[in-house]
Amino acid sequence: AWQERGFARAFRYYLGYVSQIVFYSSLVFTFMLGREKIVYIADHTYYEYFAKFKSQLPYIVYELSTLTRYSLCFFLAGLPKKRRAFPALSLYALDREGRPGSGGWRRRRCWPGSPAGWSFWA
Repeated sequence: AWQERGFARAFRYYLGYVSQIVFYSSLVFTFMLGREKIVYIADHTYYEYFAKFKSQLPYIVYELSTLTRYSLCFFLAGLPKKRRAFPALSLYALDREGRPGSGGWRRRRCWPGSPAGWSFWA
C-alpha cells in the first residue's frame, strides 16, 4: 500500500491551509458582490437586473471574488477532515443559493413539484 512521505504530507497540509485562508478572504468579496446585486434587485425588476445592472464596486473586488471557487477546489484537493471542510462548503453553498439566476430565486416563487422548481434540484 502506498504511504504518504513527509514532503507530500507537508505539501498537502500547507496547500489546504493556505487555500483555506484565501477561500475565506475571497468569500468576503464574493458576499459583497452578492449583496450589491440583491440590493439592486430590491429596487428594480428582475429584467432590469439582467438588462441594466452594472456593479459600482471597484474592479479589484470582482477579481478577488473570482478566487473563491479555485481556492475551494485547492482546499478540497488537500483532503481536509470533515470538521474543516464543512464550514467552507456550507458558506459556499449559502453564497450560491442566494445568487440571482442560480435557481434558488425561482424555487421560492413556485411549488417544489412544479417544472419551474426542477432546475434548482437538478
